[in-house]
Amino acid sequence: MLFRGLAVFVGGCTLATAEAVVGASGLDPGLDVVDGVASLVDKSLLRQEERAGDLRFRMLETIREYALERLAAAGETERFGRAHTEYYLGFAEQAEPGLLAGRQAEWLAWGVGQERYSSKARSAERSCSDSGSSWESQQ
Repeated sequence: MLFRGLAVFVGGCTLATAEAVVGASGLDPGLDVVDGVASLVDKSLLRQEERAGDLRFRMLETIREYALERLAAAGETERFGRAHTEYYLGFAEQAEPGLLAGRQAEWLAWGVGQERYSSKARSAERSCSDSGSSWESQQ
């Protein structure tokens, strides 16, 4: 399940983000995400990278496409897509006051970075659109 669920991340994720999204999916409350991620790295299904001091995990695109197919076959696309969307919507809502108060640099440095956040936000917005809801209606 973890392998399939991590496919919702375009460009990878941090361990904390993986735990939040997989945990929010509600499929397996006993799942140890740390051990699961370590196992996927050991099997070369995830790549471990350090970016700007953060440890990130990502799938090669062909592996991610396969994981997305498995996610769809298991009927979990909507569940994981919604957990992903809700996580990044919460992040955006948390960031909004700081972004509007002239603390953009602080928030962008703290967060996943403007380019990474933008691609994830677009992905989450597409998920909302594909599921018949809108980004704005999630607020």
